[in-house]
Amino acid sequence: MFFCGASRYGFSKFPLFPASSPSLFRLSASYVLTPRSCFHSHSTNTENIEEAVSSFHGLLHRHPPPSIVQITKILGSVARMKHYTIAISLFALAESKGFTPDLVTLSILINCYCHVGQIAFAFSALGKILKIGCQPNTVTLTTLMKGLCINNEVGKALDFHDDLIAKGFQLNVVSYGTLVNGLCKIKKTRAAVKLLQKMARGPVKPNLVMYSTIIDGFCRERLMTEACGLFHEMIDYGISPDDVTYNTLIYGFCVMGKWSQAAKLFNQMRHEGINPDVHTFTILVDVFSKEGTVTKAEAV
Repeated sequence: MFFCGASRYGFSKFPLFPASSPSLFRLSASYVLTPRSCFHSHSTNTENIEEAVSSFHGLLHRHPPPSIVQITKILGSVARMKHYTIAISLFALAESKGFTPDLVTLSILINCYCHVGQIAFAFSALGKILKIGCQPNTVTLTTLMKGLCINNEVGKALDFHDDLIAKGFQLNVVSYGTLVNGLCKIKKTRAAVKLLQKMARGPVKPNLVMYSTIIDGFCRERLMTEACGLFHEMIDYGISPDDVTYNTLIYGFCVMGKWSQAAKLFNQMRHEGINPDVHTFTILVDVFSKEGTVTKAEAV
């Protein structure tokens, strides 16, 4: 069982599994569906979801009963259509009829629970995976971290990361990108830099997207010195900036009214052979329209 102690990132403690867990799928029992009662979901592809639900109900009435693989296949289709609550509810119905989930089923349910904000049940599903003697893959673990992040539990996502690493689980660049993005969204940009520094010492190395995300975070916080410092650190690390990185910095300087720095970056961008795109010119035009004192010559 995973359990995280005091956070190394200044967040509260996080017991990743509840002390006692009810049946994984009881939360959704009140949503058990019939084929015609499920179309409150926001997907626009009603015909396909109706077909999936009808097929599911047909499977449950087969004799002999279908395998969990057949059940899981339909659940996966429903989840891909973003009808997460319906997928959870359909499995609640299947479970009530005696079907036992396998690794793939539980991974689908973890994804669904994360999307609807039922994080405790997502971790209960993870506990079930371990209980049946399986190991969750990197995609499933990253899904849990993303679920924590999008539900404003970034500190817990970091603790979960630390617990996984301590137990020998392997994460990938997507996993770390999820954490970096989550930290920047809650304005914990300096914590994101620390995570980047930790990555540089490990097997998974930082990439351009991570650096650009943190640079954007600094720009949004109007910490342009830190943004530029990380920009140069990225280059020294051997990662070349792209148009997104330059646009982010140009916009940050423009918002701060530092036209000469923005112009310098604009010229550097062109010198590096990176052509300004529509977004670049949209930034500049927007600034010109708001700042009558800024001349075109100052920016280019």
